[in-house]
Amino acid sequence: MTQAIVYVKAQENDIPLLASLDKLAFNRPFDNAFTEKEFSELIHNDKVSLFLVMKEALPIGFYIFEDTKESEGEIVGIALSPTHQKQRIGTEILLKLIKEYGHKKTIKVVTHPQNTVALLLYLKHGFVISEYSDSYYGPYQPRVILYKKNY
Repeated sequence: MTQAIVYVKAQENDIPLLASLDKLAFNRPFDNAFTEKEFSELIHNDKVSLFLVMKEALPIGFYIFEDTKESEGEIVGIALSPTHQKQRIGTEILLKLIKEYGHKKTIKVVTHPQNTVALLLYLKHGFVISEYSDSYYGPYQPRVILYKKNY
């Protein structure tokens, strides 16, 4: 029997683990990794939900959701270790976030245009490409911005 995925709110002492998981999950040339300082800021931000994703009591990834406005939120990141990718766990996390934040009029997500796995996942679950930016985070940092409208 497959073990259920469990979500545990990240704490300050989880920062090195989060940074390690982030580097494992986002290791392509176009990926950006969070620094430990950025993880600390996220953990201490009341508008941010940062949860470890656990399977069989082992951390396999994390997700970050930011409550940006009363009517809008943003999926800042979904990360899974490479050994747990392509097992529909990312889909499970996304569906959890869509359900949990379904009261928001819109949910935003930003991803790299070469991250086709993420783009296809978001499009499959009702996100629509809204815009493209050549320099979203700075020079040579192209991103696709998608929104899911909840009515």
